[in-house]
Amino acid sequence: MEIPLDELDGVTCADDVIYSQTIDASSELCDAYTLSEALCCPSAASTCSICKGAKLNEDFIVPGTDGKSCGYVAYLAGVYEIGSENCTIYEGTEAFCCPDADTVNSPACYLCGDIDDESLDAVPIPGDATGSTCGDVALLAVMFHESSEECSGLRADYVDSCCPGATDPPISIPSPPPTFSPSPPPTPSFSRYVFSRFVIMNDCIDEISADP
Repeated sequence: MEIPLDELDGVTCADDVIYSQTIDASSELCDAYTLSEALCCPSAASTCSICKGAKLNEDFIVPGTDGKSCGYVAYLAGVYEIGSENCTIYEGTEAFCCPDADTVNSPACYLCGDIDDESLDAVPIPGDATGSTCGDVALLAVMFHESSEECSGLRADYVDSCCPGATDPPISIPSPPPTFSPSPPPTPSFSRYVFSRFVIMNDCIDEISADP
């Protein structure tokens, strides 16, 4: 599996395993490599991770994430601590990235009744001045169980405008949906991390090339 960073084009999990063995375990660079655990071995990761022990649909584009793939989301999850609020938000994407897994919100609340996709990102919410799209709502919805009041409320409010042709939503629940942001936290900066990795990788390549 490739590491989904443009700056590391072609670098795979197997490459990370090889290069990481050349690094001091107490170094900052080792911490940078540890991020790969969330994508490459999520069940053993010491950080936040998604789809532990389940097949990751790495190329699926998660609605409400500005075009990020499940592979990219899985990798970024490693920036956050297990049990943190940000980790909880990332774990919600499991409904898209490993829908067959037994997760905390299974079966998840899919806004349009099936696994929603990136096409909802192009559907604006009528009358919304913030620029939110139906993709944002779909990402929020999967944070809840299909039979929850929150799911019923979201479907009642947004199915007509977001899901043409969808079946009638469940009976509306008077309580309003929660107000937290449905989008994952901002993408962290990897500039220093990427530079450091290139340094160590180039050193390794030079060393291998120099061997008789």
